[in-house]
Amino acid sequence: MGIDSILIIVWFTLKPYLWVLLLLVAVLLASWFLGRHRHGKSSFWLWLMSFVIALLAIRLAPYLTHSSIDYVRTPFDYVVLVLIGIGSFIYTWLVLRKWLIR
Repeated sequence: MGIDSILIIVWFTLKPYLWVLLLLVAVLLASWFLGRHRHGKSSFWLWLMSFVIALLAIRLAPYLTHSSIDYVRTPFDYVVLVLIGIGSFIYTWLVLRKWLIR
């Protein structure tokens, strides 16, 4: 399988969710440019909100693909869910960091 075939598969996989990805990038950029330009320590609430949203993302990820948490059985499924949680945590932290700095 060539790289062009792989890219076609990736494109058709991401195509239904492209509007979500563009919205997430727009929110992140808006937060970076419109956020407060202070430097300081991260607050407890920033870490807590990021963690809660990561847990929600892990819980809701199977339902986004019209699946169920009951079908998560293999180690690969659990690894993917953990990676979804890590990505959600990092994204939430990046978006809220400018607003919740002490």
